[in-house]
Amino acid sequence: MLQKVLAVVFLIAAWNKHMISQSVYIKDVITHASKKNSSSPKCPQFCVCEHSKQEASCNSYYEGFSIQSIPQTFTVRHLNIFGGLKSFPLEVQSLKGLQILDLSRNALTTIDMLHVGNPGLLEELDLSSNDIVKISSGAFSEFKNLKILSLSENKLQTFPKDAFKGLANLKTLHLRFNKIYSFPLGLFNPLYFLEELDLRNNNIHWIAEGTFQNLTNLKTLQLSENALTSLSGKVVSEINNYTVIGLHGNPWDCSCELENFLEFLTQQKLRVSNPDLLDCYSPFRMRGTKLQDLTQNDLKCDIPHIDKVTNSLEVPVSSSGSIHCRASPEIYAIGYWITPQGVKISHKYNQEMLEQINITTLSHLKYKHSIEDFSELFITENNTLTFTNFRGVFNGTFTCVLINSHGNDTANLTLTAVTKLFTIEWVGMVYGGVSALTALVFGLLVGMIKLCAIHFCKCSCVLVEQREKPKVAMDYTFEVYTDDQNSSSRSLDDQDSYDDSYQNEESLLKVPVNSPVARTPRSSPKKCATPTPEEYLEKGRSNTSYTLNEVKITLEKKMEKVRNRVHSIRESGSQYLTTIKDSGSIAANRVRAGVAMGVEQVKFGVMSMKEFCGTGEMAQTISVVSVNTDVDSEERSTKVTKMTTL
Repeated sequence: MLQKVLAVVFLIAAWNKHMISQSVYIKDVITHASKKNSSSPKCPQFCVCEHSKQEASCNSYYEGFSIQSIPQTFTVRHLNIFGGLKSFPLEVQSLKGLQILDLSRNALTTIDMLHVGNPGLLEELDLSSNDIVKISSGAFSEFKNLKILSLSENKLQTFPKDAFKGLANLKTLHLRFNKIYSFPLGLFNPLYFLEELDLRNNNIHWIAEGTFQNLTNLKTLQLSENALTSLSGKVVSEINNYTVIGLHGNPWDCSCELENFLEFLTQQKLRVSNPDLLDCYSPFRMRGTKLQDLTQNDLKCDIPHIDKVTNSLEVPVSSSGSIHCRASPEIYAIGYWITPQGVKISHKYNQEMLEQINITTLSHLKYKHSIEDFSELFITENNTLTFTNFRGVFNGTFTCVLINSHGNDTANLTLTAVTKLFTIEWVGMVYGGVSALTALVFGLLVGMIKLCAIHFCKCSCVLVEQREKPKVAMDYTFEVYTDDQNSSSRSLDDQDSYDDSYQNEESLLKVPVNSPVARTPRSSPKKCATPTPEEYLEKGRSNTSYTLNEVKITLEKKMEKVRNRVHSIRESGSQYLTTIKDSGSIAANRVRAGVAMGVEQVKFGVMSMKEFCGTGEMAQTISVVSVNTDVDSEERSTKVTKMTTL
């Protein structure tokens, strides 16, 4: 038992000694490695360095990275700059060992001749996800050993014939998600060793014969999601027997134009990826039918028929518009137009197809009238002719032509330029402006008339003269007067009372007409004692005679004044009543209040005169028979009857 315990202790001690010696050794190695790294150049920011080979791979946003910061002792093999470059960086020319250049996700628009430090070493160039619209001829000609070129997700529509010149060793070319609609014949001829060509999601309508004839090593051809309606037999025969083709997502025209392709699809079904996704789009009766279910008997061809065309019309000068010419949906056809000058124009998508049948067209016409004034004609994809700034140069007959391999159909229409002083829009604007101005003037006139009517005592549009207010103590004498001509009349005191009421209009509007408060506040005159005959005798006959003569003279003056006033009122009566009618409810209240007040004042004056004159020898009796005033919204008339009995 003791021997076993000693053996265990010995083993533990030996293990501890071994661990101590190993720890010291590791410490020495770490210290030595640290001294070695301290003498090596520092790896640049945003780069991954391999010190043993003195190589670096850099990946950075363009604003946070400088190529000049990379030590010359390092060889950059992979460079990725992204984020906003608008032109090819010239600093790349200083990188002598670059093999992979990734400039994707930037804002490049044009690719001219590209230069790097050692173009023979570059094997991969990625220019995808930019805004490239143009590639110059021979832009990649220096890259003799380039293997992969990506131009996907840009805005390319077509290429110059020598765009890929010098890329004899290129194996992969990505052109998907652009706006490519045609290829110049011979574009792919320099690509002898190309194995993969990706043309998905473009606007390819037509592939000319000879496009793929030099691609003898092609293994994958992607043409899915384009606008292909058919493939000619020669194009199909150019594709070698080892190429896998993607063709789904195209609007196939299941007419006799598809005979050769249908035969290829039947014989080489295994070479077509997803053949069950190939559907007919036209004619309409066959839309949705699977191509693999068709037979040669199902494919029919008819001469195209124009189903809709715009009638001849007159076009205002300087205007813009469109004229339509469309084929029946049952028959596939492409179209173009012939101008009065004999020029043929078509949509750019159809130009290459028309050239195959020896019809040369232009994509648009432009006529220049001055430095900044021009007219233009162009064709939309559905064969609609659109014009801008129409002028006399467009006068004449336009011919629409729809054509397929079995024939064509034509239609004519005439366009005539006309000059109009005012278009419908201008006429509407002028009419609206004049109407608004007329309404404004009419409103101002009505407002002025109403304002004048309301303030007629201060306005010259009402022919009523200002009268002096009679004194309370004055004597009155009245005589009978009848208006036989149905004209309005007014007594002197009635008019004077109306003048007083106008000056107190605020109080009259707030107090009812029949209220005693509405009457002019005036104190009742003191009654004069009626003299007896004896008193007259005592005062003397001379005083009696003098008083009688004075009263007669005063009464005669008053009566003359009344006659003149009545005559004046008769002459201006009709105008006065018209003014009262237009003044509305406020003027009516004023008139009603004034008349009522005048009646009360006349009555009060008569009573005062009676009390003053008494029943002496004059034997005069003065009475007011009636004063009747009727004011309403339809008719206003005033009748005053005065009677004098002597």
